[in-house]
Amino acid sequence: MGGEVINALNIVGFDSCNLAPEILGEILQGGADKVRECGGVIVGGHTIETQQMYYGLSATGKVDPKNFWANNTAEVGNVLILTKPLGSGILSTAIKADLLSMEQINEVAGIMAQLNFYALKALSGIKVYAATDVTGFGFLGHLSEMLNDKISFNVFEKDVPVIASAKEFADMGIIPEGSYKNREFTKHFVSKEADILLYDAQTSGGLLLAVSENDASLALKRLKEAGYERSAIIAQTIQKGEFDIFLN
Repeated sequence: MGGEVINALNIVGFDSCNLAPEILGEILQGGADKVRECGGVIVGGHTIETQQMYYGLSATGKVDPKNFWANNTAEVGNVLILTKPLGSGILSTAIKADLLSMEQINEVAGIMAQLNFYALKALSGIKVYAATDVTGFGFLGHLSEMLNDKISFNVFEKDVPVIASAKEFADMGIIPEGSYKNREFTKHFVSKEADILLYDAQTSGGLLLAVSENDASLALKRLKEAGYERSAIIAQTIQKGEFDIFLN
């Protein structure tokens, strides 16, 4: 991680028999706007006729090898910062069931629309020991990708930011299947079973960033100033212990 986008291709599945072309236009415009926002350009793409609508991007970028952020190079004494609250998977499921108010939809849509791009600039001059994004494998799934032979993580479970309405719908049982699969995958890493939100499969989730304890306050301040208002210190890196991930 830590690269910059140059250009991207659209990949679209769209049901033109049942959906208006204006919807496709809005999807493509939204994608183009976000690519432009982080300095890239759309150079083409492919559209396929499908009943299940989907949209994605195939991106080309560049990265300075000296400033590349690997995902498994955290060291003992680092602290971990999460830049976005969890819960977008649960709330996306609730949207499909027509259970969310417009206010709740706007909240989660705003979080998903926020680019991780600005974290790179916010942390200029601060050493990032390791980083990953939180997406389909959920918080604990992607945290497990940051492990190495020398470290375990001590997670401050109550400090992990969560969208309030996601907790409400999780308690109602509105939970995507992927979250249960993530729980099954990560159960041998963790010291105890966690709240289901820590397994929730995220769409456009935030970053997990490992920085030194001395830099943590400054990094958090800069991230909040860059728009990641819910970013929080959520774990520390410790010597390899009985478990890979301790939940406290």
